[in-house]
Amino acid sequence: MALFFLISLSVFSQNIQRSYTSSFAKLQDSLEKEMGRESMRTFQLKEISEHKNSISLQVIGDDEYREFVRKRDAFTKVRILYLNNINFENFKNYPFDAFPNLLAVKIGNCKNINFDNFISSLANNGSIKQLHFKDLDFDEWNLDINALKSLRVITIDNCKFQQITRISLNLDEFTVNNFDGGRMDTDMLLLDKVRIVKINNSLLKTFPYSLSNTVKLSHLDLSGSKIRKVVCGNILGFEDLLYLDLTESKINFDNVQFPGIDEKLYLIKNSDLEIIENSKINIHQ
Repeated sequence: MALFFLISLSVFSQNIQRSYTSSFAKLQDSLEKEMGRESMRTFQLKEISEHKNSISLQVIGDDEYREFVRKRDAFTKVRILYLNNINFENFKNYPFDAFPNLLAVKIGNCKNINFDNFISSLANNGSIKQLHFKDLDFDEWNLDINALKSLRVITIDNCKFQQITRISLNLDEFTVNNFDGGRMDTDMLLLDKVRIVKINNSLLKTFPYSLSNTVKLSHLDLSGSKIRKVVCGNILGFEDLLYLDLTESKINFDNVQFPGIDEKLYLIKNSDLEIIENSKINIHQ
């Protein structure tokens, strides 16, 4: 019986690991199987003429972006687009609707983005599945992405933002990593439907109670994050929650229960997996 339990727990741990595999890595793996390994090599714009069958393109700097816009008809096969170190102040065009096969955009360390126009162009594309922001300042933009009806994954890594509008999309994954803006007010996280939420390596004002009524939320990953205030009492809602990941976090729980959860709750702490069943969570670290 003990051996069966250990084997079951090992298989369960492997399932958790698969669930936490990067969605972007899963997309790359899927495209590699479909298109072949050579097609998945990422090329800069200046190299694309020699590798027209590549579906992963990197555009770095203003000059390359200007050329990218001018020759956009040559890149209709691109599935993954990286945009880096671009000052959009001198550009009015966001030509994403010209790429019918585009599935993922990763944009990092860019300035003066008109986010409303950026999102509008992606919405016209109609095929975008993943959107990854890194090292950006959203300024007064409130992350209104609801026009992206096909979007399933969004990542916000080391970005400054003040507010997030309610997101009504049917998401697979929503991630905030290394929030750049002091202590993050988790009350602004209003997500109607998402399977995995990751708030990692960030300072949080409170536990993300605002996610209590999020439909199909099964994974809540707070690894590496810190909350100064002790979490205590009953946490209502979270009816679909299965996994709570507190790996390397600094969050204290004092007699916490999730009365809305009918099934077992699996608590992940570093390499430990604990089954919480109708019992109180006490963690002091």
